[in-house]
Amino acid sequence: VMKRILLLIILCFTFNVSFAQIADQEVIYKLGSIYSGDVKLTSDQVADLMTDDMYTDYLSGRRLYKSGVIVTSVGAGVVAASGLLFGSMFLPSKTTDNATPGMPLGTALISLGGAITGGAIIAVGVPLLCVGNNRLKNTVEGYNIRNVSLTLGPTRYGAGLSLIF
Repeated sequence: VMKRILLLIILCFTFNVSFAQIADQEVIYKLGSIYSGDVKLTSDQVADLMTDDMYTDYLSGRRLYKSGVIVTSVGAGVVAASGLLFGSMFLPSKTTDNATPGMPLGTALISLGGAITGGAIIAVGVPLLCVGNNRLKNTVEGYNIRNVSLTLGPTRYGAGLSLIF
């Protein structure tokens, strides 16, 4: 009789757990992308997870982050090209004509101007990158705060029902 009661309790418990709703998994932000576990979420999946306000903040942060990456990359390219131009001054010349004796100075000034311009472009891109990054982080944190989960399983002092928020 005791075995039947125990079996009935286990079956009822198993049946109830199999129909329990489990809260969505916590999302993680890494390098401009949002992940659920190890899976990178698409923009449509993020739209399904978040409220309209959160998704608007996500899109704004994503746009700023991508703009920052592009602008900073262009600035770094301009600085690199300026460095190559400056370095080319020290290469041996194949011509023996001294018709343009001021050429190395002109090259130095052009490369300096390019480096300053590239630095200014980087100075514009880095804040865009940082603001977009922070906005994406805040959006993910806001989503995870709203996400509360109830699980049954191992706890610090044994097995039990856990409310994670």
